[in-house]
Amino acid sequence: MLQFAKAYSRELSRGAWESFNSAFSTAHTSPRESTALQFEIKRLAEGYDRRGRLMAHILNGLEGVSCQASKGTTYLCPRVKLPAAAISAAKKEGIDGCMFYALGLWNAKNVRITPGSLPGSACYGLERIPGTVHLRVDVLYRDEDIHNLLIEVIAFHKEFMETFT
Repeated sequence: MLQFAKAYSRELSRGAWESFNSAFSTAHTSPRESTALQFEIKRLAEGYDRRGRLMAHILNGLEGVSCQASKGTTYLCPRVKLPAAAISAAKKEGIDGCMFYALGLWNAKNVRITPGSLPGSACYGLERIPGTVHLRVDVLYRDEDIHNLLIEVIAFHKEFMETFT
């Protein structure tokens, strides 16, 4: 599980680090540079907010998924109601439903999300309703990548639900 978390954080965070490094790569000493930095931070935050609202809207349209839009965060914590067969399959593999869904998405579509059951995940400890899992979905993707990412997530979720329903 720890290897999954390390691999996930290395891969997914690449876009975020590129964004932040470009914003903070030079020394900002003059008032003009300070204003430019504030503008860049605002631009990044607005992008995260926009992508978070879009992703929450799309996720809420999926069977068994409920998700609130992020407010000032770089991630979402959707709740997914898993079919009983998926929970049984996860138990047979010795993992929980969060990990089962996350690994399934990674293996099928090469999309990385964090299982909400991982200690340290922003979704760790959220209220658990039997048969549901929480996932941490980052909104740090670039605008040009978000639509393709959502297409992959939608396709995986439909396949997953069909397989285990």
